[in-house]
Amino acid sequence: MDDDGAAGAEAAAQYFLQLRPYIMQTNDTAEWEAMSHQACAPCAQGLEQASRIAQRDDTWEGGATQTRLLHAYEQDSATGLWPMDIEVNEAAATVTDSAGNTVYEQDPRVSTARVEVGRRDGRWVVVNVAQPPEQ
Repeated sequence: MDDDGAAGAEAAAQYFLQLRPYIMQTNDTAEWEAMSHQACAPCAQGLEQASRIAQRDDTWEGGATQTRLLHAYEQDSATGLWPMDIEVNEAAATVTDSAGNTVYEQDPRVSTARVEVGRRDGRWVVVNVAQPPEQ
């Protein structure tokens, strides 16, 4: 992520996606927040979910995430953003409440995300995470 070009953008996008289970398990959202652009709705949703889990004293288990770059696009000259399509492979995850009851289960899943990252104050920031448009 030290590279301020395409390689850094790719590393930042993949790192961000892999942070999700960590913030759900620990509620340590500092890095997620630092990398989230204020206009990124999926970023805000991740923060809300982690906060809700912590407030309710629930426990998140599993959900390890592996990523693979599928396609990197040219940097957008108007916005400076680097869009890319990333395969996201998430392991099964479970959320249990303080009484040990399962309140959420996620089956293992593989999806594709269009991630757009840019630079702000010398750091990588995620501007959007979405379904890629149909090709």
